[in-house]
Amino acid sequence: MENRPQPPRTPRRRRPPTSHWTDRILRFQVLGRGAIGSIGFLAVLLGLSFTIIQIVGVLKPDPPEPEIESVNLEKVVPGEEIVVAGQNLELVTEARLIGPSDEQIFFLPVDGNKIMVNVPRGVAEGSYILEFSRKKDEPPVRAGNIEVVLPTPTTTPHPTPTPGLKPVNPSVRVPTHTPIPPTIIFANLNWDTARLQNAIARFVVENGYGYPTDTIPDLPGGAGDVWKSLVNGNINVNLEVWLPNLREEWEKALEAGSVIPLGKSLDVTWQSGFVVPTYMIEGDPTTGETLAPGLTTVHDLRNYAGIFALPDSGGKAVMWNCPPIWGCANINEGQVSAYGLNDVIELRNPGSEEELFNKVLLATEEKLAWLGYMWSPTKAASTLDLTRLVEPNCGVGQNPEDGCGYDDSRVRIAVHPSLVAEAADLVKLFRKWDFKESTLFVAFSRKKDEPPVRAGNIEVVLPTPTTTPHPTPTPGLKPVNPSVRVPTHTPIPPTIIFANLNWDTARLQNAIARFVVENGYGYPTDTIPDLPGGAGDVWKSLVNGNINVNLEVWLPNLREEWEKALEAGSVIPLGKSLDVTWQSGFVVPTYMIEGDPTTGETLAPGLTTVHDLRNYAGIFALPDSGGKAVMWNCPPIWGCANINEGQVSAYGLNDVIELRNPGSEEELFNKVLLATEEKLAWLGYMWSPTKAASTLDLTRLVEPNCGVGQNPEDGCGYDDSRVRIAVHPSLVAEAADLVELFRKWDFKESTLFVAEGYFEETGGSFEKAAVCYLKKEQAVWTQWVTKDAAQKVREALNAP
Repeated sequence: MENRPQPPRTPRRRRPPTSHWTDRILRFQVLGRGAIGSIGFLAVLLGLSFTIIQIVGVLKPDPPEPEIESVNLEKVVPGEEIVVAGQNLELVTEARLIGPSDEQIFFLPVDGNKIMVNVPRGVAEGSYILEFSRKKDEPPVRAGNIEVVLPTPTTTPHPTPTPGLKPVNPSVRVPTHTPIPPTIIFANLNWDTARLQNAIARFVVENGYGYPTDTIPDLPGGAGDVWKSLVNGNINVNLEVWLPNLREEWEKALEAGSVIPLGKSLDVTWQSGFVVPTYMIEGDPTTGETLAPGLTTVHDLRNYAGIFALPDSGGKAVMWNCPPIWGCANINEGQVSAYGLNDVIELRNPGSEEELFNKVLLATEEKLAWLGYMWSPTKAASTLDLTRLVEPNCGVGQNPEDGCGYDDSRVRIAVHPSLVAEAADLVKLFRKWDFKESTLFVAFSRKKDEPPVRAGNIEVVLPTPTTTPHPTPTPGLKPVNPSVRVPTHTPIPPTIIFANLNWDTARLQNAIARFVVENGYGYPTDTIPDLPGGAGDVWKSLVNGNINVNLEVWLPNLREEWEKALEAGSVIPLGKSLDVTWQSGFVVPTYMIEGDPTTGETLAPGLTTVHDLRNYAGIFALPDSGGKAVMWNCPPIWGCANINEGQVSAYGLNDVIELRNPGSEEELFNKVLLATEEKLAWLGYMWSPTKAASTLDLTRLVEPNCGVGQNPEDGCGYDDSRVRIAVHPSLVAEAADLVELFRKWDFKESTLFVAEGYFEETGGSFEKAAVCYLKKEQAVWTQWVTKDAAQKVREALNAP
């Protein structure tokens, strides 16, 4: 046999060692032996597929991330704007500038791939952090720092003498540059009444007062983002703040003093997502047809869903919502869900205010079924016969989206506090602004094809210029040498009248504030004599302008009066005075309920609620109370005295409780201190922040919460109190610098207790305590005042 050369043998690739069971499975796969081999083969295929999917997932590019250029060393002047460009900024949900103290936060508008960086006038210089967020649940991205710098003052330099020229005659006046008035930024709201008010107001402000005006571009979040821009000072004026749509934001801003409300904008209004034409319920007068005779409440819609259905709604009732950028759109959505109507109602977006009106007008002209959102004052609400379906009232702490109807809306005017310093005359203008319903409808006209109706004239009064009249020459006298300056009288500053409140925290605040106002700002101060009606009469005097400043307005004791004054613009709230406080007429020492730790004795182990007092009246009785429990009330001149009396009556406890007058705040404190020292029974009124409430272990008996429209004297507990600072609007014109002072005033609990300590050290003198506080706590109060005022206060404190 011929020996032929053999082809080179390819070396066999060695398989990596496998386990016994893996080896068997691989062999079964290759040979295809039996069912087990097939299953193993499929398992490997699935594993490979999963691995490939993982690899593809890894290789898949990440979604784009927002990026901006480096912004370090960028500078911005308050009141001006710089643009920071970047990529994918349309993914940014929120951009903001954070001040050095982390308390100043300015929300910035994003326009495409640009962030518009601006800060309001009046902010401090320094390095501010620019950051942005893509999603609410993602941490913010820090982009860099931006320097806020103050504008360089435009001073006229002293001229360098030119050789050969004579000096300028000093009696000849060189004309000076007129300061450029600030641009007033109006909220750019996107509904007709606000646009109309803005147009009228801007014409008056520009032509009557000489200020240029502008708006900022539409903000993506609608009314909510507009509100943030007002709080941050990017907007100066908002002529329509709709409450309760922004109720929580409004309360926070009032407490912080970050906006100034100037009264009502429109008349009391209503709004509802569940409005139908009345003929649907009561019948069409021409045909007698009634589409939904039993439709009364929102829950009745379940029985009439088909009537409001459209061919493409799948049998669901179509309910026309607000335009999506309005805050009410989300509220209405929440209401439908909370009422359990998602399965029978489909909310639809009308696109715009005009389209919403067109839909209801078309339906009523043809007597068709219609369900949707409507509000007043609008032409549709006033000219069409519409019915609001009945909804539950909102309880305490409830909002409409929790499943209850809108409260009647209050539409307010609000301005940023910087307007007080920059344009006090406009604050006065907007405080008098009154766009009541008749004014609104006259401005709109009755129909587009009719000429407008002239309702009358409104006088726009410009401030009187303080010009010096030309003197009439007196016979026999020579003209005055024009180069000789005649001294002018320095205007006498107005006397600032403080509310003469008769409890210690207010007296202490007054003493500190009056020292600062007199010595730091140069205004004389005074109070008016004690008023017989206490806090109520003091409030009336503030509203009437007999008082300029009230540093402690206790709410809810004056809740109704407060709301009326805000609506009328007759007071200006400047933020919180004290921290959130509580008050109650039914307070006992805790050892009465939980036992005396030293003796183990428990006087009233089952005492929990006010109604339990009936079982323990004898414990609180005194020898001369005829077996009734003695309950120590407020001093009689305080508003809470009548409230506590009303509570005892409303709880049905007149037969077991005798209210007694302690005579004064000091005597009330003495009584509870004496009782706790001797571990005796005690029942009475107490509040916080006070030294007694913070140092003694006291318990408030449980009372029912107040419902909508209820007051404590109706038989419910006090809400936690909000203590506010309020000033009369005249202070804006007479002492705008004091408005800014009291807006920054912060007498929080720690500050109060330190000041009260000085009060005790000085033997109970409020004036001496004020001086002691101002000397030793300069790190605190200098944050409220200007640098010039701080220096003058220090000089007064160090004077012999």
